[in-house]
Amino acid sequence: MHLWCADLDDVAWARLGETHLDEAERTRLAGMVDVRARERFGRSRSLLRQILARYLGGAPAALRFELLAHGKPRVLTAADAEVPLQFNLSHSRSGWLLAVTAVDPLGVDLELPREVPNAARLAERVFSAAERAALAEALAVSPAQRDAVFLECWTRKEAALKALGDGFTLGAASLHVGVRSGIDAEVNGAEVDGAEVDEASGVLSHPRHPSRPFRISSIELPWPAHAACAHAPQITQVDCYWLNGAAAA
Repeated sequence: MHLWCADLDDVAWARLGETHLDEAERTRLAGMVDVRARERFGRSRSLLRQILARYLGGAPAALRFELLAHGKPRVLTAADAEVPLQFNLSHSRSGWLLAVTAVDPLGVDLELPREVPNAARLAERVFSAAERAALAEALAVSPAQRDAVFLECWTRKEAALKALGDGFTLGAASLHVGVRSGIDAEVNGAEVDGAEVDEASGVLSHPRHPSRPFRISSIELPWPAHAACAHAPQITQVDCYWLNGAAAA
């Protein structure tokens, strides 16, 4: 599995601009009032197309996308057939993270550090009982520790839900993903809040999607960030690439 990360505010990306965008993306871009949002959107879409074209061949602008039921995108061939490539994109302010693999399921999420004063209230709705307990322990240490633990768990949760393809319609609290630092590929526990985990392999599944087991990996990036990827159990190696705007085509 490959991870591609970039800082969209790197001024060197300005030369990429709106390169490779299709008509629908250009129309959406034209409707954006905020200058920074316009720049980030144009660079994000152009960069996505450029990287996927490296795997699939052809011109980046020729790639076609469609959205699945809960908003997860996939790329199509000219004949409207799905290509044998899985990708998932996440961004947080200027941070940009793309995961690419040939194996489904796949979900990725990124959050740059920030204050989360309403973390406990949000956790009541989307965290499992064990995750809420971990957040409470962190809050007892400091607000900064609370924020770090919340965002660590949130990215793991979001990545898992994106991999399953249901988004938050699944019932996020029923999916226990835990809080772990660094890079890992397992979830602890035998059965937690409806999400079952094989203790020997660390593979997690959900009762609604028993045929889509996955692992969750917390990812270390080149800058301070919380990031996680939910991926097929057979994936054991993750290569991360930092994209330099000065080298943009």
